[in-house]
Amino acid sequence: MKRREFVLSLPLMIFSSKKILANNGKNALIVSTSSNGYGCRKYTIAENKLLFLSYCKKYDISPDFEGDMSNVVKLHVVDDIDDCDELIRKKIAEAFLKSSFLYLYGGGTLFVSSEIETQVSILGDGKTKIKQKGKNVSLLVLSKANITIKDIIITPSNYVRTIKKAGVEIRGVDNCRILNIIIQYVGENNTEGNGITINQGSQNVINNCKFFGANLKDDVYHYQGGNDISVYGESSKNIIAFNNSVGRNIRGIFQLNDLLGKKCDENIYIANHTDGALGYGHLCYEKRHNEKTSMSGTKFIRGVVKNISGSVKIPNGKYKDKKIFGMGVYNQAGKNTYIEDYLIDNVCSDTELTEVLPLAAIGSTTDSVTIKNNTIINSGASGLKISPYEVLGNNELLIINNDIRNINKDGVVILNCKNVFLSNMSIVNCNYSLKLNNKKPNSSSASLSMIRSNDNKGIYINGFSNVSISNFISINDINFLSAQKINNLSIDNGVVTNSKEVAFYISESCDNIMIDSVSIANSRIGLNIPKWTIVKSVGFKNNSNNFER
Repeated sequence: MKRREFVLSLPLMIFSSKKILANNGKNALIVSTSSNGYGCRKYTIAENKLLFLSYCKKYDISPDFEGDMSNVVKLHVVDDIDDCDELIRKKIAEAFLKSSFLYLYGGGTLFVSSEIETQVSILGDGKTKIKQKGKNVSLLVLSKANITIKDIIITPSNYVRTIKKAGVEIRGVDNCRILNIIIQYVGENNTEGNGITINQGSQNVINNCKFFGANLKDDVYHYQGGNDISVYGESSKNIIAFNNSVGRNIRGIFQLNDLLGKKCDENIYIANHTDGALGYGHLCYEKRHNEKTSMSGTKFIRGVVKNISGSVKIPNGKYKDKKIFGMGVYNQAGKNTYIEDYLIDNVCSDTELTEVLPLAAIGSTTDSVTIKNNTIINSGASGLKISPYEVLGNNELLIINNDIRNINKDGVVILNCKNVFLSNMSIVNCNYSLKLNNKKPNSSSASLSMIRSNDNKGIYINGFSNVSISNFISINDINFLSAQKINNLSIDNGVVTNSKEVAFYISESCDNIMIDSVSIANSRIGLNIPKWTIVKSVGFKNNSNNFER
């Protein structure tokens, strides 16, 4: 229906508010008044373990070591022993000939200065240490499938600038397990030390490892090192679970694929905690986008990310000396990425951050992502930001059941996404609650439902073909809705109270507007809308001005 037809044939209709929100059908307002109604929940250890084991079964992974202790080769280490490279290699060779494994015990320390390649499992007593004195080298390198490294304290090289070198490196092999390892970083010049890396390998497990001692200074330069856990290159169906990193490294978890045509698919991250990293909490990264990307199906599930400042500088290029990081969870180009049940607290806190990437507690450069059941509090930038490099793809962006509070910028920012589905959101104390902006609105749609917005500027939408907003509560917002350049706009089933400016401001650049079953109370202005708007069953109470045209 064209604009002039609205004007001629459909008069403005105002009804009492008594029937508003009385509908118990599919359009009924379903917004929880409990803080537990939004965001992540705390899972039990048993629940998380069950999820972990289910993925192990799905990927055909044995989650624990299954060795014969009767045939073990032992190395008793009581004191600190220097130059142990050949001693360890000798014991590894002995275990290999016996088809056995190496057991380290005694609580002492073995110092090495080169890479120790192993084709047998190495287990410890949880007290014995191995320290790397060399630079730009790994410590233990796994070069055979089905190897386990377990219960050892490892100090990696404190100077690496590549993702590939680490305290424990899985190098091009599958079905290995890194279990109960402690990574203890040391050194005054702890420049980008890596804890554990999968350097091209699949169906491996990194489980229940701890990382501490990293103490990088603010403004350190960004390279590919400085990762507690990294997954690199052609690496698929790995499971990273129950790991805990505390300290000032650059990244907690870093998944990177820069190998053209090499798949990096379906890696799963379960219940990992990162506290204090300078650059990122958890991220997957690839430079290529859309049909060129070879990274798909990454899942970040039930994690915790805290205290990520972004105090890391770009070392060269266009943004030399700029700080562009600080995200809690970040998805660069990954298809079908899943971020669920995360607690993200105090991120993007450096005051010198420059927004080049989607700077937010959760950021993504693609709309092929599901963001579900997350709690985000205290972000120095936005809460969620989706800004695809490729404008208006055919993906469906799903943002469901998130609790966003105390955000310095906007709660949710969505730029140039074609199909947006956003539901069951609580957004409190931000700039804008939601900001949706499309440069090219053709054939784009947004469905926004079950929104609770408090103490914000409300929702801003620009440039969509079809928008529906339903089942909402707005309290103390400056405006609830500011809309322009929308071809079809439907608003129903909601309550707006204490709007400081205009509850609904809809520009004349919008067509085909329907407002139904809405209550507006204690606001300065209720509706500022085009004259062709269809208004049904709208209740007004104690507004300074119900209409302004």
